[in-house]
Amino acid sequence: MTDTLRQSRSPLYLQITEILRQSLSRGIWKPGELLPTISDLALKYAVAKITVRQAVKILEAEGLLESRRGRGTMALAPPQPRDRLYLGTRLATLVDMYRGDKPELDLLEDRDAEIPGKPLIGHLSQNGYHLLRRTHSRDGQTYCV
Repeated sequence: MTDTLRQSRSPLYLQITEILRQSLSRGIWKPGELLPTISDLALKYAVAKITVRQAVKILEAEGLLESRRGRGTMALAPPQPRDRLYLGTRLATLVDMYRGDKPELDLLEDRDAEIPGKPLIGHLSQNGYHLLRRTHSRDGQTYCV
């Protein structure tokens, strides 16, 4: 496993974060159970303790782990999914902020096209579909294709 960690291009702490996240989701550590110590995890994955600490901090921020000095790191029940999108502001304020703000649209392609394989949606035309590709820009900076 350590060879695989070293070959990946993503930072080690993110790889360890993902390994721990998968272990939690597979139930290797149940809610309320203590994880091995930072030192033990560092030895297991052949990484520095600071690397494991970074991974644990990320999972704490996600609400999957809780660390307490002198007690260790405990698995938590996965947080309940939110029913609503948190905008950090009122919707009316957000609407006012973008009212009248129109992005620049550049049409790249506008044509009838063949269906590539089976249609995913049952009511698509048997003859094909209409392909529309364009870019969205603001102040000369493209942000969507």
